[in-house]
Order: sequence, then C-alpha cells, then structure tokens
Amino acid sequence: MNTNTHGEWTGSEVLLLDYDGAARALSMSRAALRDLVYKGRGPRVTKIGRRTFFAVKDLEAFIDRHREPATMEIREPVVIA
Repeated sequence: MNTNTHGEWTGSEVLLLDYDGAARALSMSRAALRDLVYKGRGPRVTKIGRRTFFAVKDLEAFIDRHREPATMEIREPVVIA
C-alpha cells in the first residue's frame, strides 16, 4: 500500500475494483466473473452497502490459486524403421 512518511495512505493506489474493472483485470467477461462468484468459485468479494467490489489483493490470490505449475516434459525422439 502506498503510504507517506507518517504511515498515512496517499490514495495513489487502487484498492477496490467493481465487476467491470475486475473482469477486465482478469481478462474475462463480466458475465463469466458473475457466474464464478455466484457458484462460489470466483475471487472473494467485498460488499459495501448494496455494491460489490473486488480487492486487488483478492484478485491476485485468485490468480495464484489457479496458476498451474510449470512442467517441462522431455520426450525421446521416435524412430520409425
């Protein structure tokens, strides 16, 4: 988080995104994100009043949970005689 020398938030960092912003950040449609959230498989949401937001750190955690490990598979060449 961006803070000044007194530890106060400077406001220069985005903390919450709405559905449109979060969907853009995740490179998916708003409908796809809403479906994931509805099914309980999407990123955590933050409710403020009747509005729904996504914390940037929760979107990053969602991405990390779905990241697959890098695998390097070495195959022997096939020789046809």
